[in-house]
Amino acid sequence: MSAKQTRQLAHLRDLCALPLPSAQWMPELLAELHRLVPSHRNLFDWCDGDGRLTRYCIEGPIDTRIERLYFDEFHNRREAEAMPSFGSALRGPALLHSARELDTARFIHSALYHEIWRPQGLRWRVELLLREACGRPLGSLVLYRAPGEPCFTPAEEARLLPLLPHLVRALGSESAAHRAGKDGWQPSLQAPETLLLDAGGAVVHASSHALVSLRQADDGQAVPGLTRLLQACAGRDAAELTVDGIWGRFVLRAQRLRACTAAGPGSPAFMAVQLQRHEPRSLA
Repeated sequence: MSAKQTRQLAHLRDLCALPLPSAQWMPELLAELHRLVPSHRNLFDWCDGDGRLTRYCIEGPIDTRIERLYFDEFHNRREAEAMPSFGSALRGPALLHSARELDTARFIHSALYHEIWRPQGLRWRVELLLREACGRPLGSLVLYRAPGEPCFTPAEEARLLPLLPHLVRALGSESAAHRAGKDGWQPSLQAPETLLLDAGGAVVHASSHALVSLRQADDGQAVPGLTRLLQACAGRDAAELTVDGIWGRFVLRAQRLRACTAAGPGSPAFMAVQLQRHEPRSLA
């Protein structure tokens, strides 16, 4: 491993060592992994002790139609026609699934590839499996490359292995007393996301990552953030809502929009919502 890669691994190790819920530093770790092993998109899956998926974090926008198709038909079911299923991979003995395992006609001709992977621009993957010493599964880290990009080499895949004990240690201690927010919050470097709602409160337009951020804000909440925001905005032109959760702090600001004179009196009413993710200062 080169000196540059050693420094990058040290940075990833420091992220894993932050006394924060892993969901709060995982997006940064996925982004920084590109410096250690070049890839197209990176993903992390969390699971429970039985290997059942609990949540996931993937770079880039999510196609909800493909997401629904995957979980309805392929997850732990038809994906086994082309590759080890999610559950069996986590319960198996392997620490790493090489990209070369999917360099087969069986995978390329599978429904999984043509209906799930290819529409999302995915071709190659290397997967790192996380388990505690007792064998309890914790999750999996997946790096993807797109069609036309080269397959991951064995040397590139080997760069991930030194990261394994740090990830296992971090996820294995998730039940410890995390101090998320105790050192204060500050806005993430990510630009705020924007949603446009119609008169009934339905989302009609959204910026590229707005729906992903909204889903993260709602994770674990009894009442969706947009519902609470609209309730707070009833009879008012503007409202603000702060939501603290496993992914961090999200500040939602609503502003009622008025039709321009040229638009005419019958023009539909809209509401603009800006969503800004905040992160603990220790992570920033």
